[in-house]
Amino acid sequence: MAKKIIRLTESELRNYITESVKKVLNEGMYGYPDDCDQMILCYESDRESMKYFEDIARMLDKKLKRGVELDFNTLVNSSILKKFQQFVFRNFKQWQDNMTRQTPYNFRAYVAERLIEKVKNGEYGFK
Repeated sequence: MAKKIIRLTESELRNYITESVKKVLNEGMYGYPDDCDQMILCYESDRESMKYFEDIARMLDKKLKRGVELDFNTLVNSSILKKFQQFVFRNFKQWQDNMTRQTPYNFRAYVAERLIEKVKNGEYGFK
């Protein structure tokens, strides 16, 4: 691969750096904005929420064993994940100050990805 020389003015370089720093600061530990990251951290640290999560995972494992394909889009918009999201958000109201309209979907997307990953890896299979 040939190297290319790119010429930038000082102000262009400053703008690129500023945008990159803003992007990094807005993403939290899980790669989501801070408002969603806080909710993820809360539910993963809460025994009752994790019990709910595990119950969903076991249900999905049963479906997978019956031949039902686990589809991200179906799961992220499912009533069960919406109920789980409402349960978590209700239990951790104190962390919702900076929520945006996108936060509930981002939260469900993270949970759906984790559920599919864990169920397909056999972590919630019945022995």
